[in-house]
Amino acid sequence: MTSTHNTALRIGRTRRIVLRDGRIAEWHEFGENENPQTVALYCHGTPGSGREAQIFDRVAREKKILLIAPDRPGCGGSTLKPHRTVQDWAADAAEILNALQITQCLVLGYSGGTPYALACATAFPQKVSALGLIAPYTPEEGVFALVEERSIPVMMRLQYLLHNNLLLPFSRRLLHIRTKRASAIESFIHSHSHAFEHSFRGAIQDYTAIYGEWGIPPEQARKYFSTVVWVGERDQVISKEGAYSQGQELNAAVRSFPGRGHASLFTQHAEEILTEIKHVAYPGILKNSLDRPAP
Repeated sequence: MTSTHNTALRIGRTRRIVLRDGRIAEWHEFGENENPQTVALYCHGTPGSGREAQIFDRVAREKKILLIAPDRPGCGGSTLKPHRTVQDWAADAAEILNALQITQCLVLGYSGGTPYALACATAFPQKVSALGLIAPYTPEEGVFALVEERSIPVMMRLQYLLHNNLLLPFSRRLLHIRTKRASAIESFIHSHSHAFEHSFRGAIQDYTAIYGEWGIPPEQARKYFSTVVWVGERDQVISKEGAYSQGQELNAAVRSFPGRGHASLFTQHAEEILTEIKHVAYPGILKNSLDRPAP
């Protein structure tokens, strides 16, 4: 029998600031925002928006974690920044954290958001208590490697059309279905709807940036904070070998989930992910004490 969930997904609180260069930066807050024990900066996938983090909302409230999930430039409510790089966005994230007077936080990244999570963690390591990479994108094989950089604009236009003509009508049928799976699908659809709200140019730029130089020294991540990498064994989107290699390079604890794919890892294991990343962030926890060998 399928269990039902009576509580609809929360959109969360949306906030904005004007950055030093005059652009707008928008972010979404989920989880515990009254008296959080921990703050986490969440870097959404590509394409996507900060609303993607709503899948963690219930668990984050239980764990007393405040999730700060910004829209990257051109996605959702954040202003486009021409020719930006992965590292450029870390400066935006730092401005948001400074505006909120956040001095310590976890950093989480999902899929195409993991290069941005790495950039943030290495740009301001003094603020980072732990880094978590969920189904991480790496330059090695996988679906990402099959897409040539010059074809990105066409691919994003197709995703934009697919979303508006197929996924949005489908999402309306989910409004009266409250299963865990339906809620997870609805979360992704909300995220994409917001990402494509104004145009698909931000998604094109977001995708293009991760094809460029990241300029992120792994030794900096190894030096300053503990890292956890979560990988689904049935993930056909990323390179699992690349993810394991990245985990080794970062001296990370690597978690492998049998039977889980790119999305199901993210949607079905929110509690394990937030529990572990909060656990390794506390002082006195031995680095990689929870580690087990990657397959």
